[in-house]
Amino acid sequence: MDGRLQRVKVGDAFSGWQTVGRGVPQGSVLSPMFFNIFLNDLFYHIKTVKIHAYADDERLYDSDVDPKALDRCIQHEVRIANRWYTENGMIVNQDKHHAMVLGTTDHRFSFPVEESLDLLGMTIDNQLNFDKHVSLVCNKVNNQLKVMIRFRKLISTSALQGVYFASLSILFNGVALLQFQEPRQVRGTKQAGATHCFS
Repeated sequence: MDGRLQRVKVGDAFSGWQTVGRGVPQGSVLSPMFFNIFLNDLFYHIKTVKIHAYADDERLYDSDVDPKALDRCIQHEVRIANRWYTENGMIVNQDKHHAMVLGTTDHRFSFPVEESLDLLGMTIDNQLNFDKHVSLVCNKVNNQLKVMIRFRKLISTSALQGVYFASLSILFNGVALLQFQEPRQVRGTKQAGATHCFS
């Protein structure tokens, strides 16, 4: 992991070689494990909210009947996480911080709140109705079908079946899971939840 070099290619032009001061090699089998070991300390610093991480995507979330208390709590933990990133040599990109509030409240949160978030390839909206996600999946399916129709006379049926199982069946199965999942209700209808996401 020591003495690695990297450079950037844009079109046909290359930058000069630069020494890699930190990070793990992309595409290596060990890279995800090394990154998880590196990130493991963060979980000891986030104490009052829940945190879930998948590779370099972290989710802080919590719920409270008092939206002001929820706002303070999330902001406090985001500051702790940002400090941890900085102290550990990572650059915090505030533009990649996203938040969504589930539930109804008139409180204006101190962080920008969005109506939907992309979480690990799934678009989740604040009403949990998945309309936007289903629409995106349908557009992907439609585009894949157009490609298959265009190439149907150029490739064999078995090749088309391979394309279907490699791309379309995954999308259809994802939609089926969304349609059959029953929404869970949070006890207390006035309870608001907030999630804050880092990328």
